[in-house]
Amino acid sequence: VVFDLQITEVEATEIRITWRKPRQPNGIINQYRVKVSLVETGVILENTLLTGQDEVSKLQIISTESIS
Repeated sequence: VVFDLQITEVEATEIRITWRKPRQPNGIINQYRVKVSLVETGVILENTLLTGQDEVSKLQIISTESIS
């Protein structure tokens, strides 16, 4: 589990999320998957980052279905 997860900037069309890698990873971490669900619209945004990156500011829309 990552720690120090923070949303550092929020704009109308962009958010910036930062985190620190796990202190005790359960194996080798090759990538991180960031997934955000927008409650009002049901849109799900997702991005996959390679190891070594610790922030994401651009997410792709992967679904417009609500999470149930």
